[in-house]
Amino acid sequence: MKAIFVEDVGQTFWPYEPRAEKDFALQIVRCSDQIFPGYYGRPWTPIIRDGWGRGAQPDLVLISSSFDLWYVVEVELAHHPLAGHILPQLETLSRGIYDSTLLSSLSTAIPELPVTKLRELIYQEPGLLCIVDDYTTRIHSACRDWNFELAVFEPYHSKEGGWAINIARLPSVLWDRAEAERYQLRRGQIFGNREWMELPRQFPLWRGKVAVTDQTGATHECQIFEAQRPCIAIPTGLAGQGQPVALVVVDRQRRVLRLEIET
Repeated sequence: MKAIFVEDVGQTFWPYEPRAEKDFALQIVRCSDQIFPGYYGRPWTPIIRDGWGRGAQPDLVLISSSFDLWYVVEVELAHHPLAGHILPQLETLSRGIYDSTLLSSLSTAIPELPVTKLRELIYQEPGLLCIVDDYTTRIHSACRDWNFELAVFEPYHSKEGGWAINIARLPSVLWDRAEAERYQLRRGQIFGNREWMELPRQFPLWRGKVAVTDQTGATHECQIFEAQRPCIAIPTGLAGQGQPVALVVVDRQRRVLRLEIET
């Protein structure tokens, strides 16, 4: 996805390096309704602690208007040291404990959302999103290692003080929710006539039975399980060994999915 959002179309913009992450994060929030349609996006900076007591502060939170997804967002400037700054943040937030202790800060960040909805959401594992101002292979690799989605927002500035953001990279799950949602699966072990495939963090918070349509149009009843990470049990034989597999949401209300197999 590539798109550019400007505050004043009458101004001329040049590439700009924000002086601080906070400046960059605040500009993202100002454009969040356009960048993240279907999500509430706000500053959110509680201390998130992992199992060893180490703490890190995210920069933003994204909560879907349907309350089925939420993201902890880390905003970084690509020139910051990877080992001494970026990696410790990603590692701690990835291993962070997300529970009811964060409810008050979430409610303060987005006061118009019902506390009852936030209380239900807080116990669901959040997606993790890292937004940087420039792409580097080292940051991309770090995001993969710590289960972060990567977005690249290139900032621009005008002599009049206006901002613009070029969306150079954005995970497909964060596109307009009206578009088809596609989720890549991690292939797993086979038990009997079923293969268990790991679902990504951002997959809808579904458990139990779902309908999956294969490439021939046949529909199969599949089961989503809660393990260390959510998994779906797919009948063996639908995808050849080693072939990448993805699920596309066809009908959210009826929980109908389409199986896509790359050849």
